[in-house]
Amino acid sequence: MFGGTFWYYYSVDVFSQQYIQAKRETGTRLNSDRMMQIIRKEMNRRRRYGGAEDVPAVLWGNAEIDQALTRAARCAEEEGFDGDWDTTPLGLEESIDALAGLLRRVSVQTPSGHWRFSKTTRFQDDMLGKKAGQIPVVIRRDVGSQTLSDYLSWVLQGDEVAVDFRRKVCGDQVLTQREAWIFLTSPLPKVMRFEDYEDLGLCPVRTTGRILSKDGKRDKAASTGGEEFLRLSSWEGGIHNYRIEVHLPGSNKKTTVRRLDLERNDIDLLYVSPRNLLGQAYLQHTNAELSRIAPLAAPYFDGSKRFVEGYWDSVAAHLLDFANCMRDFYRVTLWDMLEALMTGSFPPQPTVTATAWDLDMSGIGVLYPGGYFAAQGPVSLTVQPWVTPEVLADAWREHRKTNPCYSPSEKQAGAVQFVLSHTPPGEEFAWERLARQWQEERGELMTRGQLLKQFQRARAAILPGYRDLGEG
Repeated sequence: MFGGTFWYYYSVDVFSQQYIQAKRETGTRLNSDRMMQIIRKEMNRRRRYGGAEDVPAVLWGNAEIDQALTRAARCAEEEGFDGDWDTTPLGLEESIDALAGLLRRVSVQTPSGHWRFSKTTRFQDDMLGKKAGQIPVVIRRDVGSQTLSDYLSWVLQGDEVAVDFRRKVCGDQVLTQREAWIFLTSPLPKVMRFEDYEDLGLCPVRTTGRILSKDGKRDKAASTGGEEFLRLSSWEGGIHNYRIEVHLPGSNKKTTVRRLDLERNDIDLLYVSPRNLLGQAYLQHTNAELSRIAPLAAPYFDGSKRFVEGYWDSVAAHLLDFANCMRDFYRVTLWDMLEALMTGSFPPQPTVTATAWDLDMSGIGVLYPGGYFAAQGPVSLTVQPWVTPEVLADAWREHRKTNPCYSPSEKQAGAVQFVLSHTPPGEEFAWERLARQWQEERGELMTRGQLLKQFQRARAAILPGYRDLGEG
């Protein structure tokens, strides 16, 4: 490592000395193109010295950065800069500092290329009409993201168990990302078993058809099987009868139809739930005790809720179970593992993921007035091992833009501690009495409004977005 670092700085020094010697020999200043090349190399050298990565090539193509680089090169020419950074003119150094600041700002704002950000997305509990949580707010990806996914994909493709499982689902067909997600969220794999496909001589991926009815009821969601997809998970419970229509390929490009009647029990339904501290969705069985946990829609589709779920022993349930086991080895999300099992390739892995979670205290048995509240909870960071402190700091700054709150002051924290210590748990805050007690015990003037304001400011700092949900 030391030898590599020495050689890098030695090469940079030789590079600069060559230009210095060239200037002395020709008696002319470095031209603009050469000057910009020298500035780029120096910018990368300074970033490496600070532990950061080289400037991504995509940023040098940014119009604003290109203008700043041109200004720095023009400044260097005007001040007679000869390539020796140990004797940098003051004006050029100021231009370099401005360019460095601009590079940091633009790298945070760039929506594609080196970085990609995922906007705040909330998912709703359709059945209860309640907020169920929040998925990752900030996701960053760099060149290491693709490199890691390439290596994991290579390992997966050499895993005989995973390869045999994919052949069982897909045959010899290689699926694209879109084809994989359409199949994963389609109706038939949710209710049909591998044995059902084998009895018909069909491959699950290449099979088309639809669910005609559920318990004898036909509706649009159940009958189309095209743009809309039947959602199985519900709080109804019990045993259901499904009428299924499967298309069998025939001779002379004709297609015949086979209808099946299947009986399935909701207690054996497997689906993806959002509850996880690290933002990686996990599996959940439907039953009476856990019926409040809603299924989580697959993130691949925008503006359309499609679910990966299936009854026990169905193709979809086998996929979920196998993916859930495999992700413990690969340390990826359940969604990425499902996609990799179907396509043979992992998507680029996030470099930094910041996941913010909501606090919802309405269902914990709090019965006293004012006890129900909701607010933003803690943030979990998932960071790849190659991430530098500077890159992590930039990602955190990006996340902080969504909710720029600050720690309470000592005065505000003292007000909260006083109010809580003088109010029995389960009782409402008596602000008039609390203000009088403050004055009596501390000998300081304190009004009801002042104490309330300090308390509210501190609470807003530790519980951003605080909302009193009342008794209901």
